[in-house]
Amino acid sequence: MLALKRFGLKLAQIAALMRGGTVPLERLLALQEEELKRRKLSADRALALVRDARMRIANGKSLKLEELTALIKEIGMQDEKLSPKFWEMWAKHIGPERLKAVHPDWDEGTGERIGAQWLALIAEAERLKDTDPGAPPALDLARRALSLVGEFTRFDPELSGALKTLFKEGYADPETAPHMPYSQQMCRFMDAAVEGLHAAER
Repeated sequence: MLALKRFGLKLAQIAALMRGGTVPLERLLALQEEELKRRKLSADRALALVRDARMRIANGKSLKLEELTALIKEIGMQDEKLSPKFWEMWAKHIGPERLKAVHPDWDEGTGERIGAQWLALIAEAERLKDTDPGAPPALDLARRALSLVGEFTRFDPELSGALKTLFKEGYADPETAPHMPYSQQMCRFMDAAVEGLHAAER
């Protein structure tokens, strides 16, 4: 059952497959194909909403309530890829107490706002990850990413260190790495872009 769950199937799908005592490979692959299509469609919708929102903001426009609600909904759907183990690591390294210590005013709205900004940055980084990390677009992205990290951590050394440890452990674990918020390729691209930004500012 664990192997089927790692294959991307939900518990109800696994139960249906195993009622006969065997797992028909064709049906298993068909279910997996359906699940992958669903995830891709959800990701495509979220990406389109983020790009539209960024364009509106860049042009000095604001988002309507229904547009913001749709964006938040799609962001929430993307959280499905984050494994329970990731959230266990989040609770271990970050946790509500540490977060509240740095952000006494933290609430659900704060999390949604920062989450939306992160999703926009991740979508942009995924688009740029095959380009030169030392090029101006990548350096500008790195600058904005560091600014958002600073907003989240408020440059608190303990929270900053905890965040680094969380992602280091997450990508080092083969089981957790595929369920991290962004791909390892994008992570390497962003590391190189940040390094290039620091070099340019010296």
